[in-house]
Amino acid sequence: MRDLSYFEKFYYYRHLHSLSSSIFIAAKYDGIQLTPDLIYNCVANIIQKHPHFYLNIFEKESKNPFLDKINRLNLVQIIQFVDRDIEDVGLIKDLINFKFEYNNDQLPLWKVLVLKDNWILFSCDHLLFDGVSCANFHECLLQEFNRGCTQYKQMEELAKIPYSVHPEDVINIYKPPKLTLSFMFTVVLPFLLDTISNLLLTIPLLSFFFFSKKKDILSNSGFLIQKKRFIENYQKLNVPSDKLTRLHGLCKKRNVTLTSLLLTLFGLALQRNSVGKDDSITIGLPINIRCKANTSIDESKFGLFLKSSDITITDYLEPCNLGTMDFWKVVSLINAKIRKDVKDDKLFNILSLLNFVDIDKWLQDKIDRPPTSSFEFSNIGLKFCPSEFTEKCQIVDSLFCQYLGFQNYFNISCISTVKGGTNFSFNYPYELTDEVKAFIKTFQQYIDVLLED
Repeated sequence: MRDLSYFEKFYYYRHLHSLSSSIFIAAKYDGIQLTPDLIYNCVANIIQKHPHFYLNIFEKESKNPFLDKINRLNLVQIIQFVDRDIEDVGLIKDLINFKFEYNNDQLPLWKVLVLKDNWILFSCDHLLFDGVSCANFHECLLQEFNRGCTQYKQMEELAKIPYSVHPEDVINIYKPPKLTLSFMFTVVLPFLLDTISNLLLTIPLLSFFFFSKKKDILSNSGFLIQKKRFIENYQKLNVPSDKLTRLHGLCKKRNVTLTSLLLTLFGLALQRNSVGKDDSITIGLPINIRCKANTSIDESKFGLFLKSSDITITDYLEPCNLGTMDFWKVVSLINAKIRKDVKDDKLFNILSLLNFVDIDKWLQDKIDRPPTSSFEFSNIGLKFCPSEFTEKCQIVDSLFCQYLGFQNYFNISCISTVKGGTNFSFNYPYELTDEVKAFIKTFQQYIDVLLED
């Protein structure tokens, strides 16, 4: 057994308070006939190399949650063949609303759904897996399919859990911080000052005379953080591969990332379709930090390796026309901000303050309050690129979906493939139906205008 880290506890209590902790990536496989025996055996080959797939969260007499090995693994129960379509909105909502069962020594914290049209979906609890882990599962499965399964194991053998599985082998980069003077001055003190200023903002007189912090652009919607209120509406948007290629070309020409371009377009689209155009737009941006694992690529394929950046995008937006020098200047500034945050250890160190917080109470205190930022954007990037060798099986399309930014008004997740282009998942509450629909429409128009120019 292993005690949970402070960041794992964050997701543990989110799960308990129904603030969403499930994520998934689905992939469409081409060039192979998917049979139950093939899928069972290929999945078995993957999971036997990684302890994450045999663990659950338990809480016994000590009431301190911990990771431990389950007693039994039934792949027939975990891998489900479902006669549903990836375009089924009800399916998406069911998956994001789904809560993996803790304290169950018969079930792990992941499952696989085999859908119509050769789509396979990997769903998991964010406590043990991040979005990159989901993509890595499909990378591994693709390799297994192309390697070919020559000898099928019996179901009894597939259900066995390797003796080599140890919870301690799950990499934990979220260690309690050392309370040095440097840590106190660079992390704790700025955090306390920011917290105090936010508290003072709640006092009308002080706020009026001494502070000029703008409110969030969506604050008039009336939406408050609530349990199970994170995927009342879902919309998928596809940017075809030809447009994706051209967008990548525009970014490469100007030495910026596609993420920075998308954030700029998102900011302009939200600003255009909101009443409070002079208000603040803050975007949460999860950042993959597997580099902190200090281990092999194979050992860090699965796990939780994240920090988060908040970008107040209205600090950079200026009146500009798409495709002009002013527009690309904004994109470059946002790109520089992202690059800085990727390298900045301060963002990781701020997370460590969770070690000193009653996370359970902290999360409960956020319920019935407005979010602190406009939306969260999670971009897995371009995945499953065909190798230079012609492979029999390929992934030709993919979909990524989560709603983990409970401190945001809505959520955008995206993943790209060479053939399928980029798929965006928009999850938002009822209060924002009109705003988000208009936002998506404007975002689409901006992409078309940008490519025309």
